[in-house]
Amino acid sequence: MVSLLVTIVVIALLVGLCYYILDALPVPEPLNRIVKILIIVIGVIAMIYVLMGVAGNAPSLPRL
Repeated sequence: MVSLLVTIVVIALLVGLCYYILDALPVPEPLNRIVKILIIVIGVIAMIYVLMGVAGNAPSLPRL
């Protein structure tokens, strides 16, 4: 349970750090909004993957 909490905190910190860096850089407005949406989508997908792993039915990663 502690590892789940740590993983969620790390994902939240990474998303927050990406937001902070994106706000600090002078990025034009349409691109800024698109990148922020992509950051949120990637963060949500990571959270879903972590929570599915806790539930016991996480999809396996494809082998190359």
